Amino acid sequence: MEAIDSLNTIFLLVNLMMYFITFDQLYLQEQFQEGMVFLLFIIHYHALEKIIRKSCSWMLM
Repeated sequence: MEAIDSLNTIFLLVNLMMYFITFDQLYLQEQFQEGMVFLLFIIHYHALEKIIRKSCSWMLM
């Protein structure tokens, strides 16, 4: 179970890195920047929330 959790966390971190890379690319293309960045932020918000919850629970242990 812990292996699955750590795999999940790695996947979420990779996801976030992809988000920031995409964010940079969209920032350069100013046409449809705002809408897309907002959409990506909403999609990746859950991933970020999971990582924050996990690290908080690790700190409390």
